[in-house]
Amino acid sequence: MSVVISAPDSAKEGDQVSVSVTVGNELGYNGQFNTELFVESTLIFSEFEVILNGESKTYTASFIMPASDVTVMAWVERYSYPDLIFYGADSKSIALEVLFTLGVSVSPPTAGYVIWVPVSVDLKYIEGTEVSLSAVAYTGYQFKQWSGDASGTSPQISIIMNSDKNIVASFESIPESEFQGFNIQEYNKM
Repeated sequence: MSVVISAPDSAKEGDQVSVSVTVGNELGYNGQFNTELFVESTLIFSEFEVILNGESKTYTASFIMPASDVTVMAWVERYSYPDLIFYGADSKSIALEVLFTLGVSVSPPTAGYVIWVPVSVDLKYIEGTEVSLSAVAYTGYQFKQWSGDASGTSPQISIIMNSDKNIVASFESIPESEFQGFNIQEYNKM
């Protein structure tokens, strides 16, 4: 008896998920097999076909990932006149990939910027993703602190995306006495 299902470990809600089952004939003679694929209790594929002795057939079907974890199952019966007799089954769970949104802002807005890795254009991350944030100050400013759903005074932090998060990188002006930048008065004397 050889029934093996293949499916991804996880998928996002709304993704088209491809599932396949390979049925091998180990009866010692040619056989007729009824192969069915289910997502939970919904039938998504059914085929009744002869599989030659020692050979196998692979069947593929797809479905749209719902908003929850699912189990896909293959159920195979062989035909033995006048009945169908259980031949084998296999199943696999597919976890729903939960996406969380990362909101990043800078205060004041002209004081610096934030770099985040891994980059996500839409700032949506799969649950459990570790995101590293680095605050970079423009000239005349220095990083002060993180606020919102993060805290600390180091310009580099890492967060785990286990919920939607809004994070603010706060900067402050460097006092003129501490600023080691360009001195316009010295330049004008030249």
